[in-house]
This record gives sequence, C-alpha cells and structure tokens, in this order.
Amino acid sequence: MCLTSLILPLALRDGNLNVMIIYSNLIAVYKWLTATYITATAIWATAKDAVHSKTLMCGILIFDCSLVMDRVLPLHEPIITGWFPELAGFVLVLSLGVAIGQEVAASFTKSAVMEERAHSMERLSQMQKTYYPIILEKAEEAKTARHDLRHHFVAIAGLLDKGQYDKLRGYLAQYGASIRQSEPISYCRNDVANVLAHHYARLAKAHGIELTMALDIACDLNVSDADLCGLLSNLLENAMEACLRLPDGRRFITLSVMQKKTDLAIRMENSGGDIYRSGGGFLSSKTNSRKGYGLESIRVIARRYSGAAEFDYNETAQIFTSTVLLTSPEPAPR
Repeated sequence: MCLTSLILPLALRDGNLNVMIIYSNLIAVYKWLTATYITATAIWATAKDAVHSKTLMCGILIFDCSLVMDRVLPLHEPIITGWFPELAGFVLVLSLGVAIGQEVAASFTKSAVMEERAHSMERLSQMQKTYYPIILEKAEEAKTARHDLRHHFVAIAGLLDKGQYDKLRGYLAQYGASIRQSEPISYCRNDVANVLAHHYARLAKAHGIELTMALDIACDLNVSDADLCGLLSNLLENAMEACLRLPDGRRFITLSVMQKKTDLAIRMENSGGDIYRSGGGFLSSKTNSRKGYGLESIRVIARRYSGAAEFDYNETAQIFTSTVLLTSPEPAPR
C-alpha cells in the first residue's frame, strides 16, 4: 500500500478519473481489511489472555473504530476536528508512547529486582562464610568434650562409690549445660534459613534488637535457595533498618515461618520509626524519594509461586506487618 500510494499520484497527474476511482476503492478495501484484521486479532488476544499492553490495545481499538466510521460515514468531513483516522492516529501514537513508557518502567523494576536477588545471594554467601568458622569452633569443642569424657566418667564413678548423690546430680547438671552450650543452635531443618537466622540473630544482639524467630521449614522445600534467601533476607534487613531508627528498648522483630505440605506462610512484625508511604506502597528508608525494591522483590517471588505478599503499617502502634504466602508446589511460569 505504501508503494501504491507513492506510484499512483504520478498517474493521477493526467487527471484520469478511472485511476482515481480505482485508487479510492483500493483504499476503501484496505481500510475494511485492516479493521477486520485488527478486530479479529483483538478478539483472539483477549480470548487467549495474550494482551501485552491494555493501554496499547485501547489505542488500537480506537483506531479500528475510526477506520470503520470512516467507511460507514464516507461523507463526514469535519472542518475543525479533522477526519476520523487522523484523530484516532494521534490517540494510537499517544497510547504507543504510554505503552513504551510502561514497558521501560517495568523493565527497570525487573532489573532492580534481579539486582536485589543477586545481592541476596551474595549476602547468603557471606553469611555462610561467617557461619562456617562457628561450626568448626563448635566441632572442636565437641572433640575436646569427647576427649575429657574419660575424666568425667572417673569423677562420676567416684561420687557413686562415695554415695554423694546430691553432688552427683549437681555435677551431671553442670556437665549437661556445658554440652548444650557447645552445640550450635539450630533454628530449623532448612540450611539456608538456618544460616540466615544465625546471621541476623547476631546482628540483632549487637544492635539491641529483641529478635524472636519460630521457623518450621523442612529441607525438601519446593522453593529455590535463591528465592528463600531473597524473601527472608529482605524481610529481616528491612525490619532491622526500621528498628535502628528507634531508641533502645523499643526495637523488636517477631518472625514466624510455617510450612504445611507445599505451602509456606511467613508473617513478621517489627517496630518501625518513620515509614514513608507512596500511594498503596512504601518508599525506601534509605532514599525517601524512591520506591523500595526490597519489598517489590518479595512480591515478585511470591507471584512466582502463585502466592501473594502484603505489607501494612500501624502508625499508632508503630508496627510494620509483613505477610507472605507461597501456595504452589512448583514455581509458576515466568
């Protein structure tokens, strides 16, 4: 059609009426075919739930209607408002610009979320490096305890021979306490969650934050280590940043994670200082002017497992509540 539009004006210089009629009919057929094609593809895309941009779809449908109206009312020739295709073409270009802007914003958000995911894995790696020497230290203490076990048996046998049962009970209680202290704390059976729990427990103790964790997570969780790390580390890191804006004595974090078959439910409450809102979301506490991508990363991970994430702040009690639910046994298609 573009080539025809370029060639036919040359032929129309002679004023051949038949050529003009043929060109006009050709344009009419082209408009009907275009309108039919746009309508059919719009119906197909809606039925298949394959609409990439609702904004662009609206612009296309408006242009589609303008082509039909131009054929239904061929003698409509407004002076001020312009022809149907011209007005609809402006709307189409405008909707295309909006759709591109939305796509760029979504791509930027996705890039920021992926960067946050990479940071989460990097933090997990650093935590594992920090946690490993502790395990070695506890293992060395266990070796020493086993080496000294012979001496403890001698002491116990001596107290039994002398009938000093009260001293024996005290000795056994003291020895049992020393054994429990030498064992590393296990928060749950999942290695990733356990490492994260140890790391943030030490940070909370160093900053005077009362951290309570109840983690019921199995080893065979159908959530990738990267996603689990992204969820828990973002939640705990955001909570600690909020707590640090409050004076000592008012800092607390309560984290509860429960697994039931393939479902995983996470609920966390923490004290918070100045929480910045933006519409239905929250802004980053590091830079008040922009959205926090830690929370957005949590939402993306939740949607990946057919779940949801909700965040709420009680300004009166100054308590921030995070709720995350993962419901699918396998990650949903991306």
